[in-house]
Amino acid sequence: MRYLYAILLVALGLGLTQSTTISTNQIRNGAVTNAKLANMLAVSIKCNGLNAVGPPTDCQAAQITGMLNQFSSTLQGVVSASGGGTTNFLRADGNWAVPPGSGGGISSLTKAALPTATSGNKGAVYFVSDIKTGLGALGYSDGANWQFVDVGNIYPDSYSSLQAAVTAAQTNKLRLIITPGTYTLSTPLAIGDNADIACEQGATLQPGTASNTVLSIQANYLSLQGCRVDTTNQATYTGIAVDVLGTTNMYDRFGFTVSDLYINANFNYSGTCLRLFSAGAGASVRHISQTRWSNITCRGFQNGLLLQTTGGIANDYVNGNLFSGYYATTNTNQIKIDARTDAEVSRNQFQNFNLQTGTSTARSITISGKAIANKFSGTTWDWISGIAYEITGNGASYTEPVFNRIEDYGFGNSISNLSIADNNYFVSIGSTRNPLENQPILPGGDNNRNFTGDQDDILAGATYRYTVTQITGPAPSCRSGNLSDLFGPHGKCTWAVSAAQNVQLRVDLNPDGKGYDYISTIGAQYINSGEKPTSVSIQTGDTAPALSTQYSTTANNAMYTLWQSLGIGGTVQVRYIDYTFSRATAGNLSVQRLFSQGLIRKGPFWPQGSSGQLLYNLGEQLNGAVAAGTTGQILTSSGSGTPPVWLSSADIDRKYSASSWDFFTTNTAAGPFTGAAVSSGTNSTAPASGVVTKNHPGVILARSSTTANSGYSYLTAASAFQLGGGEQFDAVVWLPAALTNNTIRLGFLDTTTSADAVDGVYIEISGTGAAVCKTSNNSTRTTSATIATLSASTWYHLRISVASTTSATCTIWGDTGTQLGTQTNTTNIPSTNGRETGAGIVGTNSGVTAADVYAIDLMQIAFNAARARGQ
Repeated sequence: MRYLYAILLVALGLGLTQSTTISTNQIRNGAVTNAKLANMLAVSIKCNGLNAVGPPTDCQAAQITGMLNQFSSTLQGVVSASGGGTTNFLRADGNWAVPPGSGGGISSLTKAALPTATSGNKGAVYFVSDIKTGLGALGYSDGANWQFVDVGNIYPDSYSSLQAAVTAAQTNKLRLIITPGTYTLSTPLAIGDNADIACEQGATLQPGTASNTVLSIQANYLSLQGCRVDTTNQATYTGIAVDVLGTTNMYDRFGFTVSDLYINANFNYSGTCLRLFSAGAGASVRHISQTRWSNITCRGFQNGLLLQTTGGIANDYVNGNLFSGYYATTNTNQIKIDARTDAEVSRNQFQNFNLQTGTSTARSITISGKAIANKFSGTTWDWISGIAYEITGNGASYTEPVFNRIEDYGFGNSISNLSIADNNYFVSIGSTRNPLENQPILPGGDNNRNFTGDQDDILAGATYRYTVTQITGPAPSCRSGNLSDLFGPHGKCTWAVSAAQNVQLRVDLNPDGKGYDYISTIGAQYINSGEKPTSVSIQTGDTAPALSTQYSTTANNAMYTLWQSLGIGGTVQVRYIDYTFSRATAGNLSVQRLFSQGLIRKGPFWPQGSSGQLLYNLGEQLNGAVAAGTTGQILTSSGSGTPPVWLSSADIDRKYSASSWDFFTTNTAAGPFTGAAVSSGTNSTAPASGVVTKNHPGVILARSSTTANSGYSYLTAASAFQLGGGEQFDAVVWLPAALTNNTIRLGFLDTTTSADAVDGVYIEISGTGAAVCKTSNNSTRTTSATIATLSASTWYHLRISVASTTSATCTIWGDTGTQLGTQTNTTNIPSTNGRETGAGIVGTNSGVTAADVYAIDLMQIAFNAARARGQ
């Protein structure tokens, strides 16, 4: 009966309350509850803390911790005790350590750990950054050593914060680092003395409006490096991206350096990239001089690099600035000098320029006004057509005999890309010219000849021109055995001297009995080593040995000894230059090179050899001499690769004949031009008051009648010219007060009525004043874009120049000589037999009320290439 009761209890799922023997299979799963289990130790869990199979036990903290993994770089688990303190932190490898520089917590991360601001301490650096909020949470804030500035692409305007940082950095003479970001400036960022600013890669400054200057610089001493200025956030930028103003007389002796500056307009062709402008309020004489610029890029502006004194006052100047590595990409004007006639831009050097041409490039280099002895050396790439170099308005504005110099070594460029209205220039264009050789000397002066090895000159011309002799000292040892090695870029001569023993060398600049009136720079280059001289003296004069000491120094550690003269006037000229070297101790004394820049002689001059011969150059070296001519002859080029020749005035008239006519009467025969009415139009010598002026004598007014399409013409015969290259037509024309219904055509053309030309190259002015360049070959025409839109009651100078059968250019200037525009056509130029044309002007009015159509002051036909009319 006892066994049956136990079975019933099991069957009913009840617990056993009496002792009996029972197996595990006799207990149903889940039948035993926690309450029926044995009591456990406090704060324990059931576990097997043994390293073998066994019954469960009650495990407490120590046993549990011992069974878990220790946290490490490869295992998750428990962490070891820290050992206490507040400065150690858990590392990823599971160990506790004190981080370097840890202050133990946020409360100790204060500005006490930052650099101390002391004057000139470059270790205390200003950072311009966009991390202001994050660092502020850590206890940092703006202060004497740190300036946190909002970034423009996050915040609308960065000007106030960035200007505060610049000003504070200048005041404390600390370096300012601008970290990556785009900074929008609603007001020009003013940079002054003691600025030391570096932009990290990715830091971009941009204008807040279309007319804003981004950087406005007025400083004698500054360093600016690595900044990108980008105006492309403005659809049409009209301002000056970087503007250097001479209002504070910036004469800094090379304490002003800017490098790695990238200025981008992305080919909007508006605004100015970089300007040096000596104007504005301030001292009575304002100037910018001796600033240094390297690796400057201007991309897609109206004006790339602009040096300007116009808009200022007399005696302002921009002088002696150095640009090394200027890269311009398709700016309309790549380099432009715009000077007043009484405020010079002079002796600036543009070394290693690279000017990339595009379809929107109008000029590589433009020089106007009182521009003196500026030097350009580099390459214009891919010139398309028209005038690459333009020099105007120099000669009559001042008397100092100094010359602007352009050397372009770009392949494929030629002297035909040159427009010069002044004798004060020296130009060498084309890849065939070697800058280490003597360049051709053009009429009008002995232009900036010097004897530096990396310029043109005496090295190539020494055989014909100059000599160098030794006056005192031991015999030299020169690389090629001759003292003339010192005229070359790789020369060197060495003397074994005793202590304080002088080596005196004399350069004779007097092969033709004439000295020089001006020297810009003379000096010597020597090795900066134990062989360098410790004393250098340079003397100049016109009578040896009565020389005047111009420069001397002792213990000079520089590689160059330089001296600059502002001219040697009066009756004394520079015929000789003496160099005297010595060293304090006995040993070898070495000199690498003698040089001089800007040897200038007043008045027209060609280099002379013996018996009145004139030396000439065909591109790579001095090639020979031309025998003296006779009185009245003129020396001129005889073609590429051939020596120059003498021509008489009769020869010139025969081969280069030109016709120019002023209109003093209303006669129908006006020089080479015949006047004729078009549909009863009239002419008159009585234009409106003020049309005839001192500058415009002899003016004829052309008028229409009450007949539609009437007017007046002055023309040659309709088939007088076969165009082929070298033909030029100029006219000075006044447009009346009312232009409506007027059509004016002038240049090479064969029309005599209001109808368009069948054959011709001409300018057409419509009733709106818009002027275009047109070419027509048997009535198949090419029309250019608008050259310029002309105004009523205004004088203009218009020119049509035929360069070849595939290139004709139309250019218009205002009455003061400012070029208003130019366009070149390359198709439909009539040049074959049967396509001859005439020249002149035809003006008509389509209305039926008599009206003024144009006034003509002068017309001129010239040939810029010889006509073969016998020898």
